[in-house]
Amino acid sequence: MINKRPKIVILDDEALAFFDTSRRFQLDQIGDVDHYRSAARDQDELIARLAGADALINIKKSYLFNSDLFDDLPQLKIISYFGIGIDHFKISKEISDRVLIKNTPGVSAGEVAEHAFALLLGLSKKLLVNDSNTRQGIWLQQDNLGLQGKKIGLVGAGDTATAVNHLAKAFGMETCMWTRCPSADRAETLRTHFVELDVLFKTSDVISLHLPLFPNTRGMITRALLKSMKPSAFLLNLGRGGLYEEKDLYHALKNNWIAGAGLDVFENEPLNQHSPFFEFDNVLHTPHIADRTPECFERGMDMVTNNILNYYLVSE
Repeated sequence: MINKRPKIVILDDEALAFFDTSRRFQLDQIGDVDHYRSAARDQDELIARLAGADALINIKKSYLFNSDLFDDLPQLKIISYFGIGIDHFKISKEISDRVLIKNTPGVSAGEVAEHAFALLLGLSKKLLVNDSNTRQGIWLQQDNLGLQGKKIGLVGAGDTATAVNHLAKAFGMETCMWTRCPSADRAETLRTHFVELDVLFKTSDVISLHLPLFPNTRGMITRALLKSMKPSAFLLNLGRGGLYEEKDLYHALKNNWIAGAGLDVFENEPLNQHSPFFEFDNVLHTPHIADRTPECFERGMDMVTNNILNYYLVSE
């Protein structure tokens, strides 16, 4: 009996990562590939593209994958997507038991760590204000903040937080971390120590958030935690916007509870052009681009391809 070749659908390949490449060649060896460059205009078009699909490569997070969508895709066995967050999947346990969802863990850890320090250096050296003043002919030599000897508290202990921990050591910073699963062996390996969340917020000079958005992490950074921070401390968020109520962060900035914030993620994206955060010159905003480098993208595309290849090689 000859096994049916799987139908593999590639969505949203605007960058042509699978056009005339070795990745596409490898997928063609194991299945029949439908390749789409543009995003589907609506749910009906998306379902039409995925009709009969056994495997899906999702390059961009353009769609919400909910249980209703999966009900129309009974053949689907695996989704491989570029990224680490899973907040665009809203599915039942029955669906998660039927469909294997594979991401690209650790793919952007180095890039996001670099971006965290870009934001931190921008804040500590007051780059936004100093650049603006200098362009206007205002030669104001104000003090800035050195990072050596300061403590950075990392909320999360995954690949990205680990990469930030490594960079922080290069800057001569002390580090501490919070995780629900602390380990003495891991703390020794990382040359850090694990602390309770309230201790981290009270004692750190910089706090950097590196958590996914789950029901148990949504809103976990409370107003009380923000108020407990040192008035000289900075908050960085490179995890997800929903980790705190944005009105609470606004209140913390407005009342000078903290010295500033560097934000790459927001509750609603794209960020509203009338965002109240724009009134602060001690807040740096970037449009969720911490991982947007060609190198990261290429690694990610190799990983999403290998997720599909490994699934079918193991299955055979």
